[in-house]
Amino acid sequence: MLEARNSLECFDFSRFSEVLKALRKNAVESLTVVAPDECFEEFEQHPPLKNIAVDTSADITTSKVNEREGSTGAESASEVDIRWYCEQYQTHRNNKLGVRKNSEGVALEAQKTIEMCLLVHELIGVHDITQINVTHADHALSQLRQFPKVSNSKINNKRFHAFPKHQWVKINQGAGLEVISESTVGRYIEKTSTIYSWIRDNFPIQSINPFCGLASKSGGPVLDEEDNVASFSKNDLVKIFSQPIFTEHKIKRHYTKRIPKYSQYWMPLIALLSGMRPNEIAQLKRKDCVLRDDILFFQLSNQDEDQSLKNKRARRAIPVHSKLIELGFERFIEPLASDERLFPELSYSNKEGYYKSFGEWFKRYFSSYIDLTGEGKRFYSFRHTFIDQFKQRGSIAAVPASIVGHKNGSITYDAYGSKADLATLRNYIETVKFDEVLKKVKPLK
Repeated sequence: MLEARNSLECFDFSRFSEVLKALRKNAVESLTVVAPDECFEEFEQHPPLKNIAVDTSADITTSKVNEREGSTGAESASEVDIRWYCEQYQTHRNNKLGVRKNSEGVALEAQKTIEMCLLVHELIGVHDITQINVTHADHALSQLRQFPKVSNSKINNKRFHAFPKHQWVKINQGAGLEVISESTVGRYIEKTSTIYSWIRDNFPIQSINPFCGLASKSGGPVLDEEDNVASFSKNDLVKIFSQPIFTEHKIKRHYTKRIPKYSQYWMPLIALLSGMRPNEIAQLKRKDCVLRDDILFFQLSNQDEDQSLKNKRARRAIPVHSKLIELGFERFIEPLASDERLFPELSYSNKEGYYKSFGEWFKRYFSSYIDLTGEGKRFYSFRHTFIDQFKQRGSIAAVPASIVGHKNGSITYDAYGSKADLATLRNYIETVKFDEVLKKVKPLK
């Protein structure tokens, strides 16, 4: 009995099963040697570990052990630990195709997501995901706003790196280092929410996602700025879409990946005809382009660790404009795998997502034709130009607001759209007309 109890307390279920079988085979006498009262006394003196249920029926216990050995669910005490789930998440992402990995096959963005998630839990001081609630999430947000920006130096190694990170906020009260930015705070919360959403979708465990939507309280990961940006004039658009990229398909290849930079052709067109934010376009994957009820639409979300949205309203559905389909967009995405990015030539940046290098190219290339800096114009101006189409008609209200991801005061549309919603949204999208400025653009085949 003592050996059986020890194996149970050590989580050695295989040994526990063997002991039970031996007891059934050889110990009719030994099972009757110990009086029930003595067993109860021993149980009181040596209670089982917390949360471990002891079944007095050998057959039922053996059945539960065998069930656990073949189970993939979160059943044991270790499997409510966020660290266990992070290991599963890393393995899952390592096995994914089309994910950026290092030479050892480790998915880099998943690794960064996990680091952020584990720091949040260290600041909270709780690793059992079934115990985490909104109060814990708010505490993490408060701690992150006070978390110091610590560089690697001899003095910082002594003051900070020699201590656990949950002590850094207190240490910094004396050190006075600059704290991390609001956008960085938002990324920590958002990445933690990504892990929780993945757990909820893949494991039958009763837990909530208290971090969902919390990034907006921190200001979120700001990937673009809407203020003080001018719209493009008609003349600007004519200059842009008269370039050889659009009229002759003179698209360069990435210098190391040796793949065409199709982002240079598609991103300006998508921005003009959808009003999407720059990084929303840059991070698109094939699975974000959904066909439902004969309507092709962009399904914007931040479910993957390398995807970010400005706020919760940015999670929305945008029908693909017929002009994009006419120019070959549907043919362009058709051969891509579900998790494959539309623009794999773009590299990821922690600060600006996949848009950073494209934004630099756009400014460098088109400044020769338009005074972008002097006139307060940049790639974001496509979004403003799109919105202006509705403003000029006095219809920048409920439905257009849901298309561009602004606050909607009168009508709320589901993020993925019902049949009627998608049809309504498509009708609004089709009212946007830029035929004259796009007349020189050659369809991509």
